[in-house]
Amino acid sequence: MKASDVIESYVADVAAQLPSRQRADVAVELRSLLNDELNAKPNDPSTPDAALALVRAFGRPADVAARYHAPYVLIEPADTRSFLLAAVVGASLIPSSNGHLPISLDKNTAGILLLAWLGTLLLFYAGRSWLRRRQPNSFQWKPSPVRDRDAVSLPLQLGIVLLCVFGIAIYLSPGPAISLVSGGRVAADSLRYTQDFLQPWRLLGFPILLSIFALLNAFAALLRRWTPLLRGLSICFLVSAAIQLGWHASSGDLFASAVIDRSARLALQLLGAALMITAAIETYREWIRIPAATQTGHLSLAAEK
Repeated sequence: MKASDVIESYVADVAAQLPSRQRADVAVELRSLLNDELNAKPNDPSTPDAALALVRAFGRPADVAARYHAPYVLIEPADTRSFLLAAVVGASLIPSSNGHLPISLDKNTAGILLLAWLGTLLLFYAGRSWLRRRQPNSFQWKPSPVRDRDAVSLPLQLGIVLLCVFGIAIYLSPGPAISLVSGGRVAADSLRYTQDFLQPWRLLGFPILLSIFALLNAFAALLRRWTPLLRGLSICFLVSAAIQLGWHASSGDLFASAVIDRSARLALQLLGAALMITAAIETYREWIRIPAATQTGHLSLAAEK
C-alpha cells in the first residue's frame, strides 16, 4: 500500500459519514490538506507509515467528519443528566415485585415495564433532538421566575405541621379518630389493630419520625427561613417515614379485619411512595440550588478582604 492509498482510504472513511451534498467538496479539501502536510514533513513523506501516522494524529474519521457536519445523536450530550434522572425516577415508580405489597408485579412484568419506559424515553429524546435541528427557534431559552427557595411560607408550614399532627392522631388511634371524623358512621371497633402491630417497635416508629419532621418544619417557620441543615434533616426524616410506611405495607397484618387491612396497607403503600417522591424532588432541588445573589456578593467581599 502506498502513502497516497492510506490518505485516500482515510478521506473515503471521513466522507462516507457526511451528507451526500458535502462529500465531494470535503473529500477534495481534506485530500489536499493531508497531502500538503505529508509533503511538508522533513523525513521521507512517501512511506505508508508516515501517512498512517499523519492521519492517526489528525483524528478518527468520525471525529473529523463531525468537524464538517454535526452528527445526529439520539440523546444530546447536554440532555444526558436529565435522561438519566428521568430513567431513575421512572424506574423507581414501577411497583415492587414483593408479593406482600397490595400493588406488586412479577419480575418479568416489572422488567418489561422498565424496558418500555427506557424505550419511550429514548424515542422522546431522539424526537426532541431531531426537532431541535429542524426548528431551532422553537427551543430557545426562556427565563423562569426567580424565587428565594430558603424563604418560608408560614401558611404552608402551619398546614404541614397540622397535617402531621392529624396523621399521627389517626395512625395511633384509628378507630376513635375515624369515628369522630365520620360523625359515628364508622364504628371504632371495626378499626382495631392486630396484637402483632401493637408492638412498640412496629407501632411507634412512624409517629416518631413524622413528629420530628413536623418539628423541623415548625422550627423553620420560627426562623422564617430554611437552612441547609434543616432542609437536609427534613429530607432524611421524610425518607425514613416513607421507608417505615413501605415496611408496614409489606410486613404482616395491620388490622383485624381482612378487608380493612388490605385497604389500609394499600393506602400506606401509596402514601409511602408519595413521601418518597416528595423527598426525591426536594433532594434534586437542593442538588441544583445555587447561593442567592446577595449571598454570592457577601462571599466575594469576604474573599477580597
